[in-house]
Amino acid sequence: MFKGAPTGCKFELLEAILDNFSTIVMLFSQNNRASLLQYLKFSLRILAFKHALRSRHEPEFFTDKLIDQKQATYCQIIMIYFL
Repeated sequence: MFKGAPTGCKFELLEAILDNFSTIVMLFSQNNRASLLQYLKFSLRILAFKHALRSRHEPEFFTDKLIDQKQATYCQIIMIYFL
């Protein structure tokens, strides 16, 4: 997932996806991929910031560039499950 990220963050990301599964399904079923990408990107930023506060990592550890690089991968993984 996040290369070099603490293991707890990986589980939190999975939990966040599962918690928001109904929203992800709704956006996907509406064939609204642009909104799905925006929603997932926003969720990743919130999750990264919450994790940074809890673990006392600098929020810069989860930079926009890192999230941008990873968001497409997460979206592809999620979309594969719906195909």
